[in-house]
Amino acid sequence: MPIILFILLIAALVALVLLMPSKGAVGEKRVARMMEKHLPDDYVVMNDITIPSDYGTTQIDHIVFSTHGIFIIETKNYKGWITGSDRSEYWQKNVYGYKYQFRNPTRQNYAHFKALQSLLGFGDYCFHPIVVFANSAWLRLTTRNDVVNNAHLIDTILKYQNVVLTAEDIQSAIHKVRSAALVEKGTKKQHVNNVRANISDRNQKIRSGICPRCGGQLVERKGQYGRFYGCSNYPGCNFTLKH
Repeated sequence: MPIILFILLIAALVALVLLMPSKGAVGEKRVARMMEKHLPDDYVVMNDITIPSDYGTTQIDHIVFSTHGIFIIETKNYKGWITGSDRSEYWQKNVYGYKYQFRNPTRQNYAHFKALQSLLGFGDYCFHPIVVFANSAWLRLTTRNDVVNNAHLIDTILKYQNVVLTAEDIQSAIHKVRSAALVEKGTKKQHVNNVRANISDRNQKIRSGICPRCGGQLVERKGQYGRFYGCSNYPGCNFTLKH
């Protein structure tokens, strides 16, 4: 094969890979289509929203507006066994014996909730954070939060039947989110850079023996499931990290 054809083939393959949607984006689109199809007409769905927060920006996969509350939905397109708890800094997925840790998504979604609450000014009872996993994930969790598979998302949203907001409240909230949403070119890249910087700062603190949540000292402890690092300010701070 002539070298020029080989170079063109490689360039085409690279372009194809770059243009392919990410696994996470595929999961988000699946959830978005499902909500648009199955939720009642008076529920308004907004997808992939980036708004300002105390830490720069926060990207919310889905926001659903209704008089029964505002639903903040974090999507994880993972498969395998998912284990974790509310207090865990990380959760774990196990696919055929291969284990991988990822940040506790209920904590991520709590940050989304606080950013949205700061923008809208409604009370806690007006917001319903939900984490949704792909149907190929099996959940073995200890949590008081709404964490479900795709198949149970619509029922989870519709179980909230108390009217907590008026139609005027909803219209005002939608207007505020649309006005605040960051849509300029480069916003997503800046958001990713902010997330990476926060993660880098957090990891640096852990390497230095400092609690990334409150600034206390990380102390080695022994618990029911083995050794771990905990914050010296416990019980005021319950940050933990596996040994």
